[in-house]
Amino acid sequence: MSVIIRDACISDAPRLLEIYSYYVQHTAISFEYTTPTQEEFCRRMRHIMSRYPYLVAEVDGKAAGMCNVKLKKAPVHPVVLPRRYAYIDDICILPDFRHMGVGKALYEALAERIRPMGIRKVELKVWAFNESAMGFYEALGMKPQNIIMEGHI
Repeated sequence: MSVIIRDACISDAPRLLEIYSYYVQHTAISFEYTTPTQEEFCRRMRHIMSRYPYLVAEVDGKAAGMCNVKLKKAPVHPVVLPRRYAYIDDICILPDFRHMGVGKALYEALAERIRPMGIRKVELKVWAFNESAMGFYEALGMKPQNIIMEGHI
């Protein structure tokens, strides 16, 4: 198995939309209820690629995963140090390619791209019930930063 990480291009949109669509249709991870149209997905890709890293993981020549980020600044706040960081918006790996090093390869390639920009921190949101993702991120050395609690009244 050969994993190659490269920058996305707009011609990747149909396959990346398939990957993203899996998460929209089969998980509670996405915040969307319907898969975007290809036109809308291309618009989003162009917007992200014009400003931020957008990576594709290919396994044996076929896209198996993707990762896109936004570069952000922490707001001035008494309990938060001012800093720049990368926020992972999406990291999606098709089920057949999980636990094969694809996600780790995407994360490491992302780190290689943002370190020269002076960025040393990566953040993301993950659902507490998503134990597989939590384990993956913890294996990469990530730790919970803040926790949002909810309750029914």
